Amino acid sequence: MTPKRLILNGYYGFDNFGDELILLSLSRLFQQYGYELTVLSASPACTRQRYGLGAVHRYNPLQVFITLLRSHGFISGGGGLLQDSTGPNSVIYYGAMMLLARLFGLKVMHAFTSVGPLNESLTRKLAGFALNACDFVVVRDEKSAKLVEDLTGQIPMLTADAVWLLPPLNASRHKTPNPMRGQGGSVWKVAVSLRPHYRFSVGNQQALAQHLASVLTQASQGLNIELSLVSCEDAMDAPFLLTFEERLRQALPQEAQAKIRVKHVPQTQALTTFASVHWVVGMRYHALVAALLNQTDVYALDYDPKVQMLASDLGLPVTAVDAFEKSSSQTFFDGLEYYKAPNLAPLKQAVEAGFSALRILIESSPRE
Repeated sequence: MTPKRLILNGYYGFDNFGDELILLSLSRLFQQYGYELTVLSASPACTRQRYGLGAVHRYNPLQVFITLLRSHGFISGGGGLLQDSTGPNSVIYYGAMMLLARLFGLKVMHAFTSVGPLNESLTRKLAGFALNACDFVVVRDEKSAKLVEDLTGQIPMLTADAVWLLPPLNASRHKTPNPMRGQGGSVWKVAVSLRPHYRFSVGNQQALAQHLASVLTQASQGLNIELSLVSCEDAMDAPFLLTFEERLRQALPQEAQAKIRVKHVPQTQALTTFASVHWVVGMRYHALVAALLNQTDVYALDYDPKVQMLASDLGLPVTAVDAFEKSSSQTFFDGLEYYKAPNLAPLKQAVEAGFSALRILIESSPRE
């Protein structure tokens, strides 16, 4: 029997850690059931090499049309695609692609995503029109579900981020004992993942550096420390982390600096780093998700509603990035001392249920 051919469309091929992690998870899910996948990517050669998937350039009309003609289903998936916080282009592109897939007679699904914010009337109308053209809408959070219902009058399926179904890496199974938990070992491995954001002012960056310096200084009295500054989107994060390293060094006493080895980690090594360290201090949503999947303790830095929601739902220690100037280092010490690993089973079950529903729809496609 000819395998069903599916198109995956998202923010793929831009070397963004979170979106590439979503692609990895979705591709594994669909491939294990024998589906043939083609990704609309900004870097199709890289996508083919990295995942072993078919890929065409997302902005090449001829390649896209040919792919639409030979496919059974179109999945707009991952991240926050229908949002206008970065301008209208995202809603225009992803909305237009869903409508185009509908015109080509494909089953159209908007899956495992968040929706919004949508602040402009034009983008709200376009998003609502595109969502109404879908055969199935699956969202990863309650706020998105409410917005979809407001836009379309339809209640979408509520699930979770597809990344929750990724298995732990070998790096997590073989990580060294955590000396901060009394498990032995002499090296404490810490990863910090930051990004620029308008809420994260220079004053708050300096305050965060001071807080981390307090934690690292105390730990360095009995341990050596490996500090990884991790980029999740190299062009944006790497320069920011270089500046943050300077702030951190200014806040650290000389005797502590002698016990701390700092390294900068690119996006391509982010996942293995989050899996192998003992503690992740992270802004980006998927930095926290990757750490949690690999049994790594986390401290969340809230810059976006999805991070705030993740921390609230799972009971994670968290501070808003615009609140560091008003907070104390004790919040980090408390986050370390009282940390409790969350139960991820309900999230995994929600994704499995969403994927099962998608498969039922895909298998109903009549196109040969």
